[in-house]
Amino acid sequence: MSSANHNFINGAWVASRAGRTYEQKNPADLTTVTGLWQKSTADDVNLAVEAAAEAFASWSGLSVYQRAGHLKKALALMETHRDRIAAVLTAENGKTLRESQAEIASAIKEMDFQIAEGVRMGGSVMPSEQDGVFAYQVRRPLGTVAVIAPWNFPFNVPCRKVTPALMAGNTCVLKPAGLTPGVGAEFVRVYEEAGLPAGVLNFVTGSGSEIGDTLVSHPKVKAISFTGSTEVGTAIHQKAAAALTRTQLEMGGKNPIVVLADADLAAAADSAVLAAYACAGQWCTSTSRALVEKSVLSEFLDLLLSRVGRIVVGKGTDPRTTMGPVCGESQLRNILAGIEKGKAEGARL
Repeated sequence: MSSANHNFINGAWVASRAGRTYEQKNPADLTTVTGLWQKSTADDVNLAVEAAAEAFASWSGLSVYQRAGHLKKALALMETHRDRIAAVLTAENGKTLRESQAEIASAIKEMDFQIAEGVRMGGSVMPSEQDGVFAYQVRRPLGTVAVIAPWNFPFNVPCRKVTPALMAGNTCVLKPAGLTPGVGAEFVRVYEEAGLPAGVLNFVTGSGSEIGDTLVSHPKVKAISFTGSTEVGTAIHQKAAAALTRTQLEMGGKNPIVVLADADLAAAADSAVLAAYACAGQWCTSTSRALVEKSVLSEFLDLLLSRVGRIVVGKGTDPRTTMGPVCGESQLRNILAGIEKGKAEGARL
C-alpha cells in the first residue's frame, strides 16, 4: 500500500491535523484498495476555508479575462489527462470506462461553455424614477463557495460547480464524496498543474457527517452548492438559512417514463433501459418507473426484458461489460433493502 493521499489547502498537499485516514476500495473487487485518504476534522475544514477567504481579494481582483486564462489552462489539461482520470473514476465508482470517458467529455464540453459565458458576464442599466440619477446593476463575487460533490458523477458535477464560481471571482473549498475522493483529487491536480494561485481551490476529504456541518456553517462560507440526497440537502438548507447563506441544492428525484399506445415501442424500450441502467442506475434523473398504457403493456414488457437480458454485468475495465457494479457495499445494501420493501408492499420480482 502506498502512502496516504492528502488534502489540498493553500496550494499544498497536506495531511489532516488529526493524522487519521480511511481506505477506499474498488467496488468491482473489494480486495483492492484504491487509496488511503485523509479522515479530516473541523480543524482541516477551517484551514481550507481560511485559505480560500485569504485568496479571495487577489483572485476577485483579476480581470475576468485573466481568470479565464487560468481556467483555459486547466481545461486543456483535462483533455490531456482524460484517460488517466477515467481510469481513476472507474476504479472508485465502478462505472464502465466508456461511461467514465463520457462523463469527462461532458465536463470538458460544459467547462468550455461556462468559461465563454463567464467572459460575457455583464450587468444592466435600469430607468430611474429620479431626474439626474443613473441606475445600474453589476454582478460581484460573493467570496468563498463550499462545493459538496456526489459519488455518482464525481468529476462532472464538481466541474460544473467550480467553473462558474471561479469565473465569477469566487474561491472554493471542494469536499468530494467519501466514496470517490480520488476523482476529486484528479480534478484538483489539473488546476494545480495549470498554476492556479494558492488558496483559490482547496480540497478536503472525509465523512460528511464529521466535517459537513463545519463547512456549511462556517461564517466565511458565503455560498453552498450541493448535490446529493434530499435528506442531507434539507439539513444543509436549514443550517444555511440560519446564517442567510446562499444555497444551490440538487437532490434526489423520482422519474417515470410514460409509454402511450401510439409510441414507437422499440425506441421507448431502448430509452427506458438506457435511463434505468446506465451508470448502474445511479444518477439523479434515472428512470425508476414505467407508466404504460394497458393495450401495449405486454408488447412493451417483452421488448424491455429482451434488452435487459442483454446487459452484461462485470468490471468496468472489461470492454465486454455494459453495466458495472454499484458504488460500494453501502449502496448495495440500500438497493437490497429497497427490493425487500417493494416486495413487502406487493411488488413482484
